[in-house]
Parts: sequence; C-alpha cells; structure tokens
Amino acid sequence: MAGWQDEDDEIKPGTMLAIEVNDQNVVERINLSSKTTLQGGIPVQADRVDLQHDLTVVGYENGDESELKTWSVDHDATIIEEDGTEVIIAPDDVQFQNAKLWKRMLVNFAGPMNNFLLAIVVFIGVALFNGVAVTNTNQIGKIEPNSPAAAVGLKADSRIESIGGTKISAFEDIQGAVAQYRGRTTTLVATKDGQTQHLTIRPTSDGTIGVYAKTTKAPLAAIKSGFTTTWAYVTGIFHVLAQMVTGHFSLNQLAGPVGIYTMTATAAKGGPMNLILFLGGLSVNLGIMNLIPIPVLDGGKILLNLLEAIRRKPLKQEHEA
Repeated sequence: MAGWQDEDDEIKPGTMLAIEVNDQNVVERINLSSKTTLQGGIPVQADRVDLQHDLTVVGYENGDESELKTWSVDHDATIIEEDGTEVIIAPDDVQFQNAKLWKRMLVNFAGPMNNFLLAIVVFIGVALFNGVAVTNTNQIGKIEPNSPAAAVGLKADSRIESIGGTKISAFEDIQGAVAQYRGRTTTLVATKDGQTQHLTIRPTSDGTIGVYAKTTKAPLAAIKSGFTTTWAYVTGIFHVLAQMVTGHFSLNQLAGPVGIYTMTATAAKGGPMNLILFLGGLSVNLGIMNLIPIPVLDGGKILLNLLEAIRRKPLKQEHEA
C-alpha cells in the first residue's frame, strides 16, 4: 500500500535513469530498469529525486555535469522499477498514513471483516445444501430408524401436540418435555393429515425419542442461518476468551499451525460438507483473533487508531514501533 514501501526504494544521488516528458516538459515516466527502454527518453544522472513532497527530478541531462537541471513530475506519473515493473508514484496526499483516520480504521478492519464475510457465505451455502432446521413449529421432520419414535409408529412430518400432558408449541419444547421421562414410559399425542395418534413411548436414558426438526431450503432462511451461525461462533469464541482471562481455560488447549492441520485432516475425513463447516468456523476464529488488541495484529492497529482519535494527533513513529 502507498507509504508502506521500504526506504531503500528511494532513488539515490548518482543513479542513472531515463525520463519521459510531455509537451509542458513535465515528467510522466521514470525508468530505472535496464530491461526497458523509453522511446524518446532523456538520460539523467540523478542528483535529487523527490516523488513524495516536491515532485521533482534534479540531475544532469546526458551526464553533462556543467548544468544541473530540474524537471517537475506529474502527480500521476509512473516509475519503472529495476525489475521492469511499472507502478504509479505515491505522493504524500495518496499515502496510507495521510488518509483520514476513519478510512485507515476501515482498512485495518478489512482483514477480519472478510473473515466474517467468508464465514457467512460458507454457512449460507451449507444451509442451502442441507436445509435449515425449522424450530418455531411443533411439526417434526424425519424419524430416526430404530428409535423410540420409530418403534411406536410415529410418522414423519407429524405435529406433536403433547408429551406427558405437556403442550408442545415448538420443536425446542420436545427436548424439555422428554427429559422428564428418561427411561420411563409416557404418553404422546401427534396429528397428521387430520388423524390423531395416541401413543405410549419410552424415551432413551439420554432423554431422546429420535425425532429431527423439519428443514427448509428457502433462500431467506439460509441467509438468516448464515448470520446466526456466524454469530453463534463469535459468542462461543468470546466465551473462551473470557475463560482465559478468568483462568478457567488452559493455554494448552490452543492450537497453532500444526494443530490446525491436524483438525483440518480430521474434518476432511468427515466428508466435504464437514470440511466446509470447519472452514467457516476457522474463518470466524481468525477474524476474532485478529481483532485482539496485540500490536502485530489488526486489532493492535485499530487500538492505535483509537488512541489517535482520542489524542487528536497520531503517535510518534518511534512510540508506535
């Protein structure tokens, strides 16, 4: 980014270069490369080249040291570097450090933001492929084979009206009602196509009966799922970070590149969809980690931006370093 280049990029006195000027004798191109030749270029031995502040080239034309000449440089001039790459020059007004504070903050936030955007897109794609669980209704979807629900003849797409006399309004109500009868029989009332089933069912010792929520592949539901799933990962990661502060989380549970490789390999064994879900989760993780206010991370840069906003002036470069 403009302004982030090394100081070694400065053109030192004595450097041989070629310049291309327009009708007003203003420099439009500067050539430092031996791999490229400028048509009509003027050979110059540089005495001083300022492409940031004054926008001038001062030197000796054709090596004639009897006359020191000065050329103005166009604001949008280009420079051909030694490797043959041609880039636009970067005067002060277009350099990153001179951009408005809010723009620099947006640039520093852009990395984590794209991590979050990638995760949202991934989770939307998974939802479109697999479907989204509809939990605001008492209508169930599939029945797990060899489960208590299958054993008593509960039908897929039925509406569970009550369990043990407890009214069921949404899918989430099922788990709470069933949990009261772990390993014990209870009554279940279900309806489908105008027919009512009165069943006696025995939940497992884990408190399940083997029913799945109804799913939908509606685009709006998938988009909503992309955002809610991402937010669930975000809150989960912040919960772990809070545990690190309170001492309830061991640093030994954190993973570096080798650990991430191992987890990726494990996810890949579960199939493409499992790997894609892992990609989304890892992307959220990277976004959050990069926002931690540590100097080398984006969060550290944003913290310095906030300090600048409070002080109404930037930190000195040596202090920032």
